[in-house]
Amino acid sequence: MEEQGGKAWLVLDAPLRKKAIREALFGGYWWFQSFPALALMLFKVRKGKTLNQLATATGMSESVLRDSVLAANAAARGEAPEPFGKSPGGRQVLDQGPFYACDISVDNPVFPLGALTLGGLRVDEHSGAALDEQGQPIAGLYAAGRTALGIPSHLYISGLSLADCVFSGRRAGAAVAQLTARQLQPTLASQVTS
Repeated sequence: MEEQGGKAWLVLDAPLRKKAIREALFGGYWWFQSFPALALMLFKVRKGKTLNQLATATGMSESVLRDSVLAANAAARGEAPEPFGKSPGGRQVLDQGPFYACDISVDNPVFPLGALTLGGLRVDEHSGAALDEQGQPIAGLYAAGRTALGIPSHLYISGLSLADCVFSGRRAGAAVAQLTARQLQPTLASQVTS
């Protein structure tokens, strides 16, 4: 996203698009999951009979799109390393046109980029203090909830983060309370002796 200015395309071939539409309709997902996906695949989509035509329709470089799909296909077939670290179950050969490109850019008003943070900030596991790039606590910054940790799921489950929030919020709150108590001890001690 950062390298492309927030612009992104999800490329599908005809069989994968058909499968994805079927899953969105009959896969048991909630409406707030399936409706945006269907809108994206049916209405906010560009199409090309070939990868070169798809590149023209989206403004992508023909050679970059072709090379990217060929590399992904080789990885899906187990002929080459997967360039993005996808698990074998997440790999799919895209070789049957027509090809489709769904706009999953950050600024797409029809389908805002779906994002559910599951961690992301590095934190001290005992206090919840956010850590910098060197692994040192950032003074006064604590993380709780989905910024600090999370349990991944193949779909959104309402309430999934409640325990995460309670645990990590309590952990961060206790650490702040202990820090505050230590900082106040010299002040309180001087008031008692005066």
